[in-house]
Amino acid sequence: ARAALIAQGETPQQRRVLTLLADSTPWAGGQGEGMRYTGLLDRLAPSGEPAAEMAIHRALWTLAERRVLAVSPHGEITACELPVTVEAKG
Repeated sequence: ARAALIAQGETPQQRRVLTLLADSTPWAGGQGEGMRYTGLLDRLAPSGEPAAEMAIHRALWTLAERRVLAVSPHGEITACELPVTVEAKG
């Protein structure tokens, strides 16, 4: 489940976001505490440079638009469970 979640990232920034998120997502094998938007931004763009922060903002919101993750009004980020693929045998 962890690898499948991280594989949803299409860019290096998206994969960095998803790697940290997987660490706090029980269904993906994570055990950490929940992620918050500002905490994730501080970890992935510690320099505070506008270009670095914008790349992370863009990654987060692209993943949210694709429904890979969700951001609550309070800034909590959660991974959306991946759809289950069922193969029909016949």
